Amino acid sequence: MQIDQIWVRKRGSLIPVPVMAIQYISVVNQHCMIHAGEFTLQVRYNLGTLQEWLPNDVFFRVHRKYVVNAKFVTTLRRNSVNIGEMQFPLSRANRRRLFEVLSQNRIGRRRRKASKPGLGA
Repeated sequence: MQIDQIWVRKRGSLIPVPVMAIQYISVVNQHCMIHAGEFTLQVRYNLGTLQEWLPNDVFFRVHRKYVVNAKFVTTLRRNSVNIGEMQFPLSRANRRRLFEVLSQNRIGRRRRKASKPGLGA
């Protein structure tokens, strides 16, 4: 089941967090932290459950403690992924899949030039 927003408790109120605003999710001391722009919200769900709810063509688990939104990735290195200044470890097992996800989401991809008819032999 994928959802459009996650409802989280903040100071006694429930607030919706749009899924596509989430930059990354981290695990800190057995709690999941949702990082969306200026907000960091602690939730009671585990990382596996949150990952099931998120679109798997956009959100990607790069490490056992991190899920990143591919739309926010600024740099991909051999063993790490950056979202702005934040750097996340990238496991070897997940590297190829993340590259595929980023390639599908890439804007301005180079296209091969089609040969023009009538030019040639």
